Amino acid sequence: MDINSICQSENLRLYIIEHTLILEELVSETLGRILNIDYENSLSFGFGSVALSFNQKVQLISDIKTLTSQERQKMKRIMEIRNKFAHVKRIETFEQLFKLSSGKDIKKDLENWYSIMIPKGEEKDYKYHFFLLFKEIGEIIWTITVNHVTVNAKTHANASFTTTYLKYLEQELAQNEEGNDIKDRALQKTKHELQT
Repeated sequence: MDINSICQSENLRLYIIEHTLILEELVSETLGRILNIDYENSLSFGFGSVALSFNQKVQLISDIKTLTSQERQKMKRIMEIRNKFAHVKRIETFEQLFKLSSGKDIKKDLENWYSIMIPKGEEKDYKYHFFLLFKEIGEIIWTITVNHVTVNAKTHANASFTTTYLKYLEQELAQNEEGNDIKDRALQKTKHELQT
């Protein structure tokens, strides 16, 4: 994926907001899948004025799915970057962001996570660090979604198999002279095991 494949704007504020909007929608979709609700029409995850904030949605993801401390930290950092560029007019570059007290920690983390891949120091380098952070968080959220869908598919398949198997087993037992006795013994054993 090219650094400018999502947003080709030279305006860094727009670049950051465009990328984080994608992440926010991905988080909303993931929460919708996990909670089995239509996220687009949901009051909490949809696009209305009462919808949860990006930060609140990420906190819900953290509460529902196990994230490593580093994954939580990366999500926190991208939200901080987004919020500073979206809400502080004088922040137009990473250098301006890094001059804030909270910006120093953001800079340190970006350098720790990504300076091996891209050298640090110039504005374009931090833009690329941000892009790598965006990409990594997207992969984390996508993995949560895929894992959830996979587990649900397995659970559904197991339940479907069990239901079908029991239906045919009951048909076979009904044709057997001792079928009712076998069903009664199995029922009693099941009740006994569940009570202990």
